[in-house]
Amino acid sequence: MRILTILGWVAVTAGLVGLQGCGKTLNVEIPKSTINKAVQAKFPVSKDGLLKVTLSNPVLDFSEAKDKVIVDVDTEVSLLGLGFVSYKGHTQVEAGLGYQAADHAIRAERIKVLKVNVQGLPEGKHEEAVALIGQAVTPLLGSIALYQFDTNTTVGKLASAALKGFKVTDHSLIVIIGY
Repeated sequence: MRILTILGWVAVTAGLVGLQGCGKTLNVEIPKSTINKAVQAKFPVSKDGLLKVTLSNPVLDFSEAKDKVIVDVDTEVSLLGLGFVSYKGHTQVEAGLGYQAADHAIRAERIKVLKVNVQGLPEGKHEEAVALIGQAVTPLLGSIALYQFDTNTTVGKLASAALKGFKVTDHSLIVIIGY
């Protein structure tokens, strides 16, 4: 087992030297379907306050910006004390991408609520609902690993040592490794 670990790090070192020596990068493509599956497993989620907000059925879409994703979620808002009265709609947020070396994960960051469309809320409750939805979705999305590298693989070891950035395409997230 120890020999395999040593051989793995030798391969990573050789890969890094190779990438550094020729100024090349390695692009690792992660399909949108893989990321959507990881995120969907974390839902539904609820946040209580004066209103109870439940978010479900998340779908990630990769925005035209090269380093952001758009997350669409079904949204249900119910007035506390009147749990049988609920209002349904949709929320859309935008999130940047960041790499956390501690757990080798790509996570959402700089999360911003773009749209909230919940029909039928009582007069004066829409702004409160938007604020509560923002409070529910921001920490949740920030805590979810959109993708986690397996550090037992050469690509995982390379990513942890030399991740350079991200590029978003219509169908995948490209992780750029190199110097």
